[in-house]
Amino acid sequence: MSLFYWIVLLFLVTYEPVYGYYDFQKFKRRVAQNPEERVKYL
Repeated sequence: MSLFYWIVLLFLVTYEPVYGYYDFQKFKRRVAQNPEERVKYL
């Protein structure tokens, strides 16, 4: 059970920030081309 927690911790510390960074870079390019890409609430 402890191994499972270590695997989850390593996933959150390594994969998520890296994926989030590259996903945000793609989002910035999409918004530069199409300003309506952003979700507008209200």
